[in-house]
Amino acid sequence: MANFTTHISQARHNEKLAQFLLDKPFFDWSITISFYAAIHFFEARLYADASDITNKHSESSMPLEPNGDSKYSAHSWRARQIQDHYPREAWRSFRSLKEASETARYLSHIDIKTAVPRFEIAPSFNIFNVNNAKFSTQQDLPTFKSALKIDLAEFLYTLDLVSINPIKAAFISDKILDNFNTKEALLKQTKDSLRKCMTKEDVDVLEQGLSKKGLSLKK
Repeated sequence: MANFTTHISQARHNEKLAQFLLDKPFFDWSITISFYAAIHFFEARLYADASDITNKHSESSMPLEPNGDSKYSAHSWRARQIQDHYPREAWRSFRSLKEASETARYLSHIDIKTAVPRFEIAPSFNIFNVNNAKFSTQQDLPTFKSALKIDLAEFLYTLDLVSINPIKAAFISDKILDNFNTKEALLKQTKDSLRKCMTKEDVDVLEQGLSKKGLSLKK
């Protein structure tokens, strides 16, 4: 199973390729690649959030029918998890990326609200233009990343709080992600301000993680 770092690396690799293709004749592929970047950013966030190893990948928690078949496709299950557990902006941008990429890949897609399929009669490079591709790559994908607080989640992962206190690590990360949007906002906090959302022991563990990176809370 890929870990947090692997998913982040793949996501950023895809993100760069999507950006690269925008001024090429294959700009329509940047839509699909942006969607695949979003998938890996989500899987990274899920890996960071899950305290149970069996839930660190979306497909590991996919519900099954009594006969053992999956109730959802992998993409549909991810969309459901995002809709149920993450901010509305994440769901909206993911849905936009998913629908656009399905049209670009298959020249058709199922409308989420009506469950009615829509079929195209032109190739994707005629259905979409460069501005459509830029919207996916430069608006939907960044909005999705921001809503999931990917940069902050990545920073917390690098602190390796698990090595300091494996029992407290997930709780501390969850509290920080619930209360702050960026690394900079976190580092502006004092011990006393952080104790409004976590215990003294939690703050001590966080400080140890920051110290290993040469960082500290505001005095």
